[in-house]
Amino acid sequence: MISFSRPTNLNGAELIDELEAAGVEIPRVNNEPAWPVDDMSGLIWLQIDESDKDIAQEVLAAHNGTI
Repeated sequence: MISFSRPTNLNGAELIDELEAAGVEIPRVNNEPAWPVDDMSGLIWLQIDESDKDIAQEVLAAHNGTI
């Protein structure tokens, strides 16, 4: 898992869609994605490949999830 700064307006479902649209592979179990984990200290953790870290960072920088 890779940590990132938590966006101000985080919407996990929207973030997963945005990451997948950018080509980041999100693992699935029983057709459910590996959801972002918010550690409540300003970080979120994504279960993605290290090679997708830069792409994910760009997606997170642009993410403005709805509540």
